[in-house]
Amino acid sequence: MAALLLSSMARAELVQSTNALTGLNSWETNEHSLQLELVQRYPSQTAAFFIARGFPEAIATELAETGCVFQTIGKNIGKNHDVSFNLAEWRVVIGDQTLPLKLKKQWHKQWAKNAVTPAARIAFRWATFPTEQTFKPGDYNWGMITFNLPPGSEFDLKVVWREGGAEYSSVIPELQCAKDPS
Repeated sequence: MAALLLSSMARAELVQSTNALTGLNSWETNEHSLQLELVQRYPSQTAAFFIARGFPEAIATELAETGCVFQTIGKNIGKNHDVSFNLAEWRVVIGDQTLPLKLKKQWHKQWAKNAVTPAARIAFRWATFPTEQTFKPGDYNWGMITFNLPPGSEFDLKVVWREGGAEYSSVIPELQCAKDPS
């Protein structure tokens, strides 16, 4: 049976806010049973996080400066259906370009054998948002997602998910990769 594809931006509720203490922006959308929040992370904050978990400084810095990392919180706010997604289907849209996200397995392939210890790889796995996940009603999870862009980049994010036998997609407009404060 073919999945029904629904683009439902008109029904989406999107709230953008700025944390007065940190200066970081966040975007939250509530659409059907999916609640998704994306919070900027400063590159220096991301590098420090991974260095503290055993990453070599050069690799942690590269991840922070080329990854465009967002803290992501996903939740099933519905009562009737599971919500599932695969980050491999999400897309970064910049002008006429449509690009995939940089997923965990791509980062792991990029690191030379033994350049990142097994313990640091486990920390990376646990700190990053699952590539594929299904949320039962009320379930939630969080972790970092990398968008493979330099600091300051602006983009739209096409999000795809499934619930109740239907496939949905929506675009979160005008996300911006954080730059470290001057």
